[in-house]
Amino acid sequence: MQGATAHPVVRFVLSREGRITNVQLERSSGVYSIDEEALHAVERASPFLPFPPYIADPSIVGHLTFTPRRASSAVEGSAAAYLNARGSQLLAGYPDHRDPLAAVHSFEQAAEMGDARAMANLGFLYETGQGVPVDEKLAARWYVRAAELGSEIAGLHAARMYESGRGVSQDKAQALRWYRELSSSSKTDIAREARDAVDRLSR
Repeated sequence: MQGATAHPVVRFVLSREGRITNVQLERSSGVYSIDEEALHAVERASPFLPFPPYIADPSIVGHLTFTPRRASSAVEGSAAAYLNARGSQLLAGYPDHRDPLAAVHSFEQAAEMGDARAMANLGFLYETGQGVPVDEKLAARWYVRAAELGSEIAGLHAARMYESGRGVSQDKAQALRWYRELSSSSKTDIAREARDAVDRLSR
């Protein structure tokens, strides 16, 4: 953003099919190369998921302001969210057929961008052998990575694996650490299981 006199604003239209169209520069930064990068960033974010049925509008108009630190992270974050959601759809069989292998590839791409949800999903697929051979060591590795980025469900899976010794060397102290962190979760089921585990391992 060096040399810019303002934060560029890009206007675009998102169709209900998930395509971005009519990308226009609504406010210039004062630097041509920055404006062009902002426009290209929005164009590269397409396509998104189709609108859910409860949204009746044929399209939505968006206005995206690019700040110095948001310019790259906004697009990457959108792409990771899309890839993770797409992986979930492929795993569930939406819209027409189930494809666990393609789901794995989609989750892997999102995980490379740092998406904790995708990492947790990969852990689950490797643990259960969907789209990939069962590999508890790899499952545990993905769960721990996702948990370290704040995924509570991944933290719960990691704690279970440390407690049982599946995929990792059995380490009840490590399991207890994760359970304690999760015992104050706002998610009732996770917090209940974590508190029960803390009581069990603390005896």
